[in-house]
Amino acid sequence: MPLAEPTTTITDWVLGVEALVLGWRLRALDGPGPRTRGRLGEALLATGFGALAGGTAHGFAPQIAGTWVAVLLWKITLLSIGVTSLLFLESVGRAALGGRSRRVLRIAAVAQFVIYAFWILGHDDFI
Repeated sequence: MPLAEPTTTITDWVLGVEALVLGWRLRALDGPGPRTRGRLGEALLATGFGALAGGTAHGFAPQIAGTWVAVLLWKITLLSIGVTSLLFLESVGRAALGGRSRRVLRIAAVAQFVIYAFWILGHDDFI
């Protein structure tokens, strides 16, 4: 079964595996600041899942077009992007900010993700 977009698919899959490995390794590190590293590792894990799902959606688009599999893969891709954004913002807040500033950034990041997630449920556009 040939891939519809082989370059995009393979690039996404390589990125996905690399992000999963780096995310897993980052979460496993010991030492000071595990919460910040943990969130950054989780952001990389979300990036990996999104890249694997997106690459699969691109690679097999003609074979799965119009099926629930295509919809599910694309929703996973888009929601993973939102989760990645949320977790990256939270890790930056934990590393660079303290007190009230950190809380404000976290509330803004969660609000952004909630709005994005609701929007994504009704749309398939990647914007």
